[in-house]
Amino acid sequence: MKYYNFLTKPHAQFWLKIYTSIIFLYSLSGYLLKAFPHNTTANILPGIAPLINLGKPYLDYWDVYPPGIYMFYYFLYFIGGNTFLSYAVAHVLMLSLIIYFAYKLFRFLSDEPILFYIAVSYFLSPLFISYTLPNEIVGLFFSFLGLYIYTSNSSERLYNFFLANFFLITAAFIKEIFFLPAFCVILYTILKGESRKFISSFLGLLGSLTLIYLYMHNLQIYNEVIQNYIFKFSLFSFENILQKGFLLIAPVLFLCFYVVFSKNSSIKKLLKELDRSSVIYFYSVLILFSFLIIGRDDGGHFDIPKIFPLFFIFIPMVKKASRNMKILSILLVIFVSGYFLKFQHSTYSYLLIEPSFSISETYSPPEVSRDLADSLERLKPSILYLYGWGSTNFYYNLNIQPYSKYWIVNPQILTTFQINELKEEISIDPPEYIYYCGFDANCQAGFDYKNFEENYINFYEIVSNCYVNIEKNFYHLQKKSCLENIRY
Repeated sequence: MKYYNFLTKPHAQFWLKIYTSIIFLYSLSGYLLKAFPHNTTANILPGIAPLINLGKPYLDYWDVYPPGIYMFYYFLYFIGGNTFLSYAVAHVLMLSLIIYFAYKLFRFLSDEPILFYIAVSYFLSPLFISYTLPNEIVGLFFSFLGLYIYTSNSSERLYNFFLANFFLITAAFIKEIFFLPAFCVILYTILKGESRKFISSFLGLLGSLTLIYLYMHNLQIYNEVIQNYIFKFSLFSFENILQKGFLLIAPVLFLCFYVVFSKNSSIKKLLKELDRSSVIYFYSVLILFSFLIIGRDDGGHFDIPKIFPLFFIFIPMVKKASRNMKILSILLVIFVSGYFLKFQHSTYSYLLIEPSFSISETYSPPEVSRDLADSLERLKPSILYLYGWGSTNFYYNLNIQPYSKYWIVNPQILTTFQINELKEEISIDPPEYIYYCGFDANCQAGFDYKNFEENYINFYEIVSNCYVNIEKNFYHLQKKSCLENIRY
């Protein structure tokens, strides 16, 4: 008993805040000391490309992400320019605000913030924050901003519903994991039968859709975005996701229609007892369900959006537990969350912070002589980078537009149709330069590139017969006609 009383006393809350500050600064120091160990040039370059005359997303840079993330970097360019300092500042600012929003949401649900301090220990794991602006952080920022706006004004003004839905839907266009929870406020207004708030919420949804449409219309990439999602369906088997999702969506839609048109007084009475906190619980359930139906793990990134919602779900259990059961309920939360959030994985990452100010070679462009770099930047020739995720940094750092929109040659994100399309492009108009590491047994391609070449495009034969080495891993085309005699 006295231990739980200690947790609820004001001075204990002060020390818990000190604890949060310490792990925040410690984790942040690891991010800064590693000098941006991982960056998101795969998103930055397509996003800012239209502003620096290097093409357009989807049209000249194909990737698997929705348009909202590229729109984010497009607008961020006008605020901070194209410097990693601006991206680092945005990263730290978003992390800080997400934590602030989460704290406010926890306090909105309960006056016992102990769960927040446990959750923030997971959220600030260097496993997550050492990535500069991953899509999940950007999406979570806008998603939580919407929830914060919704809960910030007790008078429930209509413009709060508009803004909340505007940002919730915007988050869905940054990462699909936020799609279902984006409708939590609209679902609440339908169940409560509050037509004016529903209309305001729906206008917020339309406002976000309008912004996305204007962005795509301005760049003339509307058709390419649609084609992108057609490819994604075939690449990630979204049919299975939709089938799983239908099991939830169909009953919810049925419930909404039933509530709207039902004359059952007991149901109406039950729904009227729903308060504003229900929106946060709707959000949490929907985002956790999204993880369930997607069934994918993106190197730990996917854990970022579900950390706080998981703990939101625990609040009623801890809140309603008797005083004698408080400590046991909190321990249960720690064990359950540890299982679902990979406790040993995230906590171990705290030990991996090293005071090194050197930039990792993995994320630096390959060594290029000054003469070649000047030539590539000045003449803007067509150049294809093979292989590895480092291609994004290569084009970004040298300020070069990729040879093809399939600039990241990896079967994980390309369909057979796209690979064949790239093959046809090369046969008709081959790149003037190729960066190729395939002659090196230690080539860091990120996939079995030898198997890829046997089944799809034999770059080994192409480079060996038609290109001449000009410096390490850089090859220059001898004659375009050479490829006519290559069978690949």
